[in-house]
Amino acid sequence: MNRTPIGISRPSRDYLAPLKVVLYYAIAAGIWILLSDRILPLIARDADHLTRLQTAKGWLFVLVSALLLYFMVRHYLRAVQRREALLRVSEERFRSVFHTAAAGMVLMRPDGKIFQANPAFCRFSGFAEEELLQMTIADVTHPEDRERTRENYRNLSAGREESVHYEKRYLTRDGRIVWGHASVACLLGRENIPAYCIGLVQDITDRKRAEEELRETNRELDAFVYTVSHDLRSPLTPIIGFAEFLRQHCRERLDAETDGILAAIEGQGKKMLALLEDLLCLAKVGKIVCPLEPAVTGEVLRESLADLADRIMRSGAEVRIIEPLPPIGVPETLLAQIFQNLIGNAVLYAGKAGGPVEVGGERRHDRVRIFVRDHGPGIPAEERERIFDVFYRGSTGNHLQGTGIGLAIVQKIARLYRGGVWVEETPGGGATFWVEMADECTPMLAAGPVGAETEKAG
Repeated sequence: MNRTPIGISRPSRDYLAPLKVVLYYAIAAGIWILLSDRILPLIARDADHLTRLQTAKGWLFVLVSALLLYFMVRHYLRAVQRREALLRVSEERFRSVFHTAAAGMVLMRPDGKIFQANPAFCRFSGFAEEELLQMTIADVTHPEDRERTRENYRNLSAGREESVHYEKRYLTRDGRIVWGHASVACLLGRENIPAYCIGLVQDITDRKRAEEELRETNRELDAFVYTVSHDLRSPLTPIIGFAEFLRQHCRERLDAETDGILAAIEGQGKKMLALLEDLLCLAKVGKIVCPLEPAVTGEVLRESLADLADRIMRSGAEVRIIEPLPPIGVPETLLAQIFQNLIGNAVLYAGKAGGPVEVGGERRHDRVRIFVRDHGPGIPAEERERIFDVFYRGSTGNHLQGTGIGLAIVQKIARLYRGGVWVEETPGGGATFWVEMADECTPMLAAGPVGAETEKAG
């Protein structure tokens, strides 16, 4: 089969070489004629002597010109040969990479017409190369992704993009749908017009299948937790209510031991109800939601502090807001859960230590960071990763009331928005919790961060 060449050489500037030769020759000849016409009359004694000298000058000029042309042409030809040798080595190297690469590679014209495909792409698509040469890249693309593919090629051809990188679906010869990560760039020819495009396609079908299976597992797990939490809450309500009723209305007929047992039933029921509420909250955090307007972080923080006012007052803690607080495109309910869990923990674990609880934030390009800093006993280094696990309380919180789910909720929200949560030691003692989230729902705000006025709660 006759192959289309893999590479298309860009136009060289070798066409200037003949012009350079002519220019050098003209300069040398002009200087020779000018000098000889001035010097020979001074040497020759008569007309015959001058004629012989001029004849000798002519032959000498021819000899020198021939030698000059010989060396210049030889130098030019050697330079051309060197360039051709380097080009052959480069083309052979590219050809070797092209045919042995594990990833699919395709050479296309700017309109998407395929003129060469490597064996890896043939295996990926199921088509033989002879079949692919009769097709465009859109023909092997899933119908729902074709318009996006054409738009990318239009942008490349118009010079609006130097390269494009995106994930899309392909149709194989036997009708299967496979996923590929495509990276496409165009090489420019004359007048900066794209001569051809090269596409690199990595098979990510297994990864996409694993991601879908993971999403489905998470959906099933969330549905299970939601169902269990909801169904278990129903019988708990009468259990707690009956225990309260017996203690209040039958107190005279109950001995101390029975009253204690009913109190334990009531307390454990309320603890179980709180646990189920937290599990339900954890299950509801499931997918990215973009609000219509960015959340005003300062206002959400004020509302969260109002909800925590009783707990803050009982602990004797002081909460300080460090301005400014950046807005973020996260639903206010999720942002409020982050504040309530982190501030609630700081007040619970470090409220009586004397130092204030500090809340602040910052924007770094398209990412927002929020921190809650306390000056309490801190968290041992070996526990700083485990404390985000569901139900893990840590050695400093075993004697305190709680379910051990709050930090897991914060972590799930942060991961949902392509971020994370971690804890650092506060200088001087204590713990500083950081939450970072990608602000995918809000364009970069020209006006800068805004926040509430400085406020203290305590």
